[in-house]
Amino acid sequence: MAMWMSAATRAMRVHARRTPASFLLRDSARPDPNRALLQGQAPAPRWYSGAAAGADPPSIPFPAHLGVATVPDLHVFVVERFGHYHKILPSGVHFLLPVVDRIAYVHSLKVKPIRIPNYPAVTKDNALIQFGGLLHLQISDPFLASYAVDGNPIHAVTQLAETVQMREIGKMTLEQSFEQRDQLDRNIMKSMNDAACEWGVECIKYEFCIQWERSKSLYEVLSTSDDMGGVLSDDKQEPVPHTKQE
Repeated sequence: MAMWMSAATRAMRVHARRTPASFLLRDSARPDPNRALLQGQAPAPRWYSGAAAGADPPSIPFPAHLGVATVPDLHVFVVERFGHYHKILPSGVHFLLPVVDRIAYVHSLKVKPIRIPNYPAVTKDNALIQFGGLLHLQISDPFLASYAVDGNPIHAVTQLAETVQMREIGKMTLEQSFEQRDQLDRNIMKSMNDAACEWGVECIKYEFCIQWERSKSLYEVLSTSDDMGGVLSDDKQEPVPHTKQE
């Protein structure tokens, strides 16, 4: 009986080693409850951080360790024991207790480029511009990325970036947004890291983008109105001469 159990255990471990990492791991997705039930585990709506930043990624097979967990390079597994946090597994082969230990979260440590969609914003001098950006994020603390935010941490930071962009643009005039783009990038990245560090995410780089055609036309209209000694009307966008108040 002992020999049969030993052979079965060896067969399970060989199967776990030969199982491709693509089956055990997908980025930025929610575990499939049906797959979890087939593996004898309770369904757990846990999030994975990865390349995608959507609020509701597609379902994936729940990572099954079968007593042995193989963590790919530049990835970490967050393990829970009896429903509570136990430890973080770096890349390599690790032995776990079946049923007792569960892989709750999977995080990729690679830098993820996230494109911020174009949004309208109002500058300090009440000029309307269209802006976007390219955000480079990386998981810095897997524990905080798993438990400090409810949902996908990458998606949460992306939503934060949109708010920070509009706030920083509101502190500058239209002319400053064109001439001080480097300073604007630094201000946005600093504000991002101050908040994202509490979620276990670090902003590595940020590139601010402006829709030049529309923003440049608005800038030229403003320059023309300044030369003519007038201001812009909100309805017709034509220079209106100043009137003296008696």
